[in-house]
Amino acid sequence: MLKNYSVALSGRNLIGSILSSVIIICLFSSYPETASGNILVSQNLGSSAYTASRSENSTPEEAFDGIFNGTFANQWNAGWWPEQWIQVDLQQNYDINEVKLYIEQSPSPAFTVHSVFISDLTMFSIPAFVFAGTTEQAGILDVRFAQPIYGRYVMISTTVSPSWVAWREVQVYATPPPTTVPEPATMFLLSSGLIGLLGVRRKLKA
Repeated sequence: MLKNYSVALSGRNLIGSILSSVIIICLFSSYPETASGNILVSQNLGSSAYTASRSENSTPEEAFDGIFNGTFANQWNAGWWPEQWIQVDLQQNYDINEVKLYIEQSPSPAFTVHSVFISDLTMFSIPAFVFAGTTEQAGILDVRFAQPIYGRYVMISTTVSPSWVAWREVQVYATPPPTTVPEPATMFLLSSGLIGLLGVRRKLKA
C-alpha cells in the first residue's frame, strides 16, 4: 500500500502557506492519477536534469524516466545526507499546477523538510511550496497549486532528513499549451500562394 500526501495550496507563494493548506492523507493500492486535464511535462528529458550530488550507481535522469519498480537502478540517490537538491529544465515555460514526489527514504517513517522551487529563470529565490512533516518509504508527496505557477525550471531541495536524499520519481504536470489556430488572413495568403504556384506550373507545361 502506498501512502499519498495530497497537499492543496490556497496561494502561489508560500513558506507560510502550509499552515493554511488542506492536507489529506489517503491510502492507495496504486499510484494515483493526476488532476483532470493536466499533462506530464517532465518525463524523459535526458540531460535536462541536474543535482548537487549523486551516488555512484544513479543519475538524476532516473528520477524522470517514468519507471516505478523501486530498484536502486531506477531512482536518483544523492549518496549523502541533506542538504541536497535535484533540478529539471522542462525546455520551455509552462503553467505548472502539480508536482508529484515519489518518496525513497530509510529510516522510515521520519520527519523531513522538502521545498519546491519553480522559476522561468535558472535562479531560484522563494519556494513555491515547503513541506515539513512525517514521510514514509514508497509514499507520494502530491502538491497541487490552486493557481498555476509559470516556469521552466523546477528544483526540489531537501534540507532535513535522517536518510540519504533520494527520489524514486519526480513528476511535473502543467496545463496543456493552447493549440495555435491559423488566422483567416494567414489561411488566405497560404491558399493564394498555392493557387499561384499551380498557375506557374500550368504555364511551364504549356
